[in-house]
Amino acid sequence: MGRKRSSNDVDLVQPDQYVVPKNKKAKIPPPEPWPLPNFDPLVIDFPYTDGAPNLPHVDPTDPLALFKLIWTDGLLEELAAHTNEYARLHPYRKYKDKNRKVRTPRKWKPTSARELLTFLAVTIHMGLSPERDIEEYWTTTRKRGVDHFIVRENMGKNRWQQIDSKLHISFPKDPDDKTKESPFDKIATLSDTIRDRFRRYWKPGTHLAVDETIVRFTGRAFETVNIPSKPTPEGFKIWVVADQGYILDWLWHAKGDKKGPVDLDEYWTKDKGFSKTQAVVLDLLLQELDGKRYFHRNKHIVWLDNLFTSVKLLHQLREEGIGAAGTVRTTKTRREVVEEWDAKCMEPALRSKKDPPEQIDRSLADLKLVHSSQIEWGKLYGRLSEDRSVMEFAWKDADVVLFMSTVDSGKFTKNKALRVLTSYIAR
Repeated sequence: MGRKRSSNDVDLVQPDQYVVPKNKKAKIPPPEPWPLPNFDPLVIDFPYTDGAPNLPHVDPTDPLALFKLIWTDGLLEELAAHTNEYARLHPYRKYKDKNRKVRTPRKWKPTSARELLTFLAVTIHMGLSPERDIEEYWTTTRKRGVDHFIVRENMGKNRWQQIDSKLHISFPKDPDDKTKESPFDKIATLSDTIRDRFRRYWKPGTHLAVDETIVRFTGRAFETVNIPSKPTPEGFKIWVVADQGYILDWLWHAKGDKKGPVDLDEYWTKDKGFSKTQAVVLDLLLQELDGKRYFHRNKHIVWLDNLFTSVKLLHQLREEGIGAAGTVRTTKTRREVVEEWDAKCMEPALRSKKDPPEQIDRSLADLKLVHSSQIEWGKLYGRLSEDRSVMEFAWKDADVVLFMSTVDSGKFTKNKALRVLTSYIAR
């Protein structure tokens, strides 16, 4: 059994999810692969396409021109106004240094859109050339062979620290206003602006992915999550839909009981009975731009991991004209169990439903839980969901992999199909 990872994220899938119970030892050989059932996959318009920039008349080789498509002069002027107002409402105060001497900090000098552009450039440079201490970006002594002359020539250390401490995205509250704001409330306007431009300047291809990601943050905020197994273990969790590494839309995640994805469309949870985690996929893929669906019917396939995939979700996506495929787990996260129990207790329409949501076919799950070590590499098994809208697979790689699809029957050039499916599932 794998050791459980300490985390405050209720969506975390623990490594012991596939541990075989002691009473489930294989006493008989595994079944030979049976003929795959007849399945009519969702038709996706050919040819498959890659995502591509959809830029206005700008030089695509000019990094500054591309940057200012998102961070326009108007947006920077708005941020400068908010920052100056915040500095006015929260002036610097005298303080005592480590020698107990009273110090008077420098007065705030109003910033401008041009200066904020320089501040952002310096901050991006810091991210690309990390140092152990902020002071090192302004020292003339080279450390690890890097000379940060570009920082020294464009902005002083004190000024950068001043702007860093006063930068404000939204219009600041009055200091006497004691109402609490979440970090997501503070950046909502900027987030919506950038989201709109991200989608306008990219034409999505056929293959999409929905997943969770973490933006690094180690300061004080209740909403941060800690997942030690992630490359970025601590920060704000965000649900995203992406195409070839380009993020097209996102939902913030608020940690805590009865919270979760921020501004999630409640239609999918209250009316349709999806868990919040699965509703994220539907919310992100069915957004509109200029009154029309951004991801058009029969044009896209979304690839999911086992945090999201279920028969019910893939069936709903098929109804919406979006193909889907993803790995499946044989157990549920604690969060899904709690959410489904709450739904059955509180929603009259769901209370009478005694049967749990349909899971992957038991015969396929047993191939993983009972017979995994006995099956030869490359063996493929398949079943249909009860309504015949989803194809369920078990395929032996190093271990048995369970996955579902609405876009493939598993019959066309079997080896090619497996390579395509597993390559996208692994992304």
